[in-house]
Amino acid sequence: MDSCVLELGNFNVLVLDASNDLPAATVPNDLIGVAWEHEVEIVAVPTSCLPEKVFELRSGLLGELAQKAANYRIRLVIVGDVSRYLAASKAFHDYVYETNTGLTLWFVPDMAVLETRLTS
Repeated sequence: MDSCVLELGNFNVLVLDASNDLPAATVPNDLIGVAWEHEVEIVAVPTSCLPEKVFELRSGLLGELAQKAANYRIRLVIVGDVSRYLAASKAFHDYVYETNTGLTLWFVPDMAVLETRLTS
C-alpha cells in the first residue's frame, strides 16, 4: 500500500496515497494493519481510496472502522470532499458532526485542515 509518514504537530501521521484502492470487505483491517506496520497513531485516508459503501451508514462499514480504530487506539482521518454524502443524508451529516468532535474518526477537507487541528 503506497503511503508516507509525515510529522504533523507532535504526531506521526501515515498518509495513504490517493491511488490506493481499498476493498470494502477488508478496509477496517487493512487500515489498522498499516497503522501498526508503520507504528503510527493516526492514519489519513483520502476519500478516493475508500469504496462508496463506506459512506452509506446502513452498510455498517463506517461504524466498523470507527469501532476498530477505538479498540486499537488508532485515529482515522478521512481526507477529502464528502459534501455530496452530507447533502444526501442527514444521518451521515450528523455522524460526521459527532465524530469530528471526538478523537477517533475525523473528516477533513484537506491535509492543511488536519495539520491545523493537530497543531492547535
